[in-house]
Amino acid sequence: MKPILLAACLALLPTLGHAEVGDLAVGAGVGTTGVDLALTYKATDNVNVRGVLSGVDYDRDDRYGTDVDFSGTFELFHAGVLADLYPSSGSFRVTGGIVYNGTKLALDGKPRSGGSYSIGGQTYTADQIGSLNAEAKWDKPGLYLGIGFGDPVRSKGLSFSGDLGVIYTGSPDTHLRVRCGTAIVGTPQCTQLQQDAAVEERKLRDDADKIKYWPVARIMANYAF
Repeated sequence: MKPILLAACLALLPTLGHAEVGDLAVGAGVGTTGVDLALTYKATDNVNVRGVLSGVDYDRDDRYGTDVDFSGTFELFHAGVLADLYPSSGSFRVTGGIVYNGTKLALDGKPRSGGSYSIGGQTYTADQIGSLNAEAKWDKPGLYLGIGFGDPVRSKGLSFSGDLGVIYTGSPDTHLRVRCGTAIVGTPQCTQLQQDAAVEERKLRDDADKIKYWPVARIMANYAF
């Protein structure tokens, strides 16, 4: 997917080289996609083409209501090529495009001493569990559809715009790994723990399969040259 987006951006370069004053704008903003950077080109009188980069990283260590010390990482990343259609002479626009979704969520956990844990319907002690690692990763193309306001290249100078829409992301690839603790390494209990972890992984995958859309709401400040 990354090569496709790169090819699309390279295809725009010859056109951008002929851009006139007011045909090109840069923008920055914030929203549900994190921090956003945009490059907008006026393709026709009522169509703009936008390249957009969005993302944010968030780390948090917490127990999340359990007896496991988790280290959590959330990496939100989108890169897209969008087309803005202005059906009238106003600032209202309809937008569609293709978006690469590189979002990743990871949790690394270590059980606290003295606790007991249910995995796949079986109970294990902290000594029997070395660590738990869960990951959901998209790393795939998505489609964007939305509406918005503002035309960054209508006139030279500063302007504001906004988007409201949704990215169809598809389901993430999910994994759950449990490492056996020193008390059961090399024993049948370790084998059973891995089998029970596989049961939990299937449950995690079934839940993650329901996450197929990412809402988009953002506000941008733009400057046209």
